[in-house]
Amino acid sequence: MPSLNIADMMSRTRTMADKPKKKKNWIKGAIKHPGVEKERAKEHGVSTHEQLEEDSHSSNPTLRARGNLGLRFEGGGDLHKKKKKKSPLYDNPRSHAHG
Repeated sequence: MPSLNIADMMSRTRTMADKPKKKKNWIKGAIKHPGVEKERAKEHGVSTHEQLEEDSHSSNPTLRARGNLGLRFEGGGDLHKKKKKKSPLYDNPRSHAHG
């Protein structure tokens, strides 16, 4: 079994407070080239949505990823809306029966 070097040992001895925090704004990191899809749509003379649809079915993995991400972002603020929780009061199926 290989022995641990100093960096490995230090990484295993950190406390939770010392660990780097996760990125909260993942969207900034997801968009490497802002406006590239809009520019491509303008070059092809189609709407941005049509270009995103076309790219989402592309055999090129980069275009496919951009198309899918763009379609996901088209919803606007839907990404950040909180989902409503069902009230546990009415989960029982017998509470819906009448008579």
